Amino acid sequence: MGADGCFYCPPSCASRVLRIDTAAREVSEIGPDLCYGGFKYSMALKCGDGNVYCPPWLGTQVLRIDVEQRSVKFVGKDQGPGGGKWKGFVRGKEEGDFFLVPWNATKMLHLNLNHETDNVRCELLDPDLGYRPR
Repeated sequence: MGADGCFYCPPSCASRVLRIDTAAREVSEIGPDLCYGGFKYSMALKCGDGNVYCPPWLGTQVLRIDVEQRSVKFVGKDQGPGGGKWKGFVRGKEEGDFFLVPWNATKMLHLNLNHETDNVRCELLDPDLGYRPR
């Protein structure tokens, strides 16, 4: 749930972010067309800045949903192509710190969302766990 009380669903196979306003009983799509298909994103993380961040599943970059502006854009480093990168996360001690658990990725991903929203820190952490297809 975003800071505005609405729910935001990341686009997995949909082309746009889905915004659900339960109070007004309205559903709308926001952000640019990201193309149908592709299992782009599978989870959303609410951060202290009031925005929602979606780490890539088959996508290549973190997706930032700006709740106040009702806009969507890519932030952080490009994580490259590849399937099923991270699934699940652990919240860090500091607000905005998330550690994403590898699924098919070879390393854990640390997201630090405490910085300027255009400067999200994405850092792959050692050790390299090797590729383990699921």
